[in-house]
Amino acid sequence: MRPPPVTRPGLLGVRAARRNVFVSSLEQAQQFTEAAVGAGVATRPVQIFYALSQFGRAIAASSGLLGKGEWRLTGHGIQTRNIDASQGLARVAVTPTAKGSFPGVARALGVQPMEAQRSVSLGELWPLIPEAQKVPLPDSSGLPALYFSPGGLVYRGEDRWCRLSLSPVPQDVKVRSQVDPLSIDSFLSRYPSMSGWSHTPDSPD
Repeated sequence: MRPPPVTRPGLLGVRAARRNVFVSSLEQAQQFTEAAVGAGVATRPVQIFYALSQFGRAIAASSGLLGKGEWRLTGHGIQTRNIDASQGLARVAVTPTAKGSFPGVARALGVQPMEAQRSVSLGELWPLIPEAQKVPLPDSSGLPALYFSPGGLVYRGEDRWCRLSLSPVPQDVKVRSQVDPLSIDSFLSRYPSMSGWSHTPDSPD
């Protein structure tokens, strides 16, 4: 019996050029990542940066959402301003551009890129990295990425609720919720992905 044909992600099966970029980018990304494991803290970020860059090229090459020429990523696609660390890292401005790896990878994943030329402070972006919450950035002001764990379904008459745990909820929100349960809804409304959800205040923890 003849084995089934090998399937590849996106357009790799019909585009040799994309396949070559995909394979070579993954190889380089792996080598940079492995090199970073044994590197010191002074050089490890540089190797991780180039690893991420190559991972992005592989994602773009395999994406069926990018047309002719779009999948060949060039440039960083992101700039920084106020880079002087003496002003505080939280004040460093991050400015996306219309073209480059940063918006290209977003489009390759079907995600809306950040608005070009609209600066966002590093202090706003830092809390969005879940691992960064263990190392808080002084003067950061953004919303923290939330972890959630499901806890099953709860039936109340004809209503069905999902029980889940969200963390971390800021301490001041927890304190306010003891007096005003709607403060939880106000906090969650700032997260676009929570749109349409509501909660019942019978479990304040």
